[in-house]
Amino acid sequence: GLGYTPSIDTGDPSGPTFAIGLRGFTSGVKHRGFLALSVSQLAIERGFVEDPGRFYGPGLEAGYQYVSAGGFTLMASLGLGYAPGVPEGEKQVGEVLALGLGYTWRRRS
Repeated sequence: GLGYTPSIDTGDPSGPTFAIGLRGFTSGVKHRGFLALSVSQLAIERGFVEDPGRFYGPGLEAGYQYVSAGGFTLMASLGLGYAPGVPEGEKQVGEVLALGLGYTWRRRS
């Protein structure tokens, strides 16, 4: 996956963000559940730091996928992520939320 981290406050890191993951789906054509395991950016170092950091780590999510007869696809998931290396006193475990819209191609038999 590819995303972008905007700089909300002065000194925050910003720029391209990357992720990789694996999903396992339940059976179903129109409605399916899934579990996802990923590695993604989970936190940033905020404030006036000389070289603000980004913290990547593993995440586990449970989600739902809807695919219409015309191919429109909606995916949503919620889970937890662990960001090792976060400065002491900061949260290492946090929520992971994903929302995706797209199109699913299907072979016609």
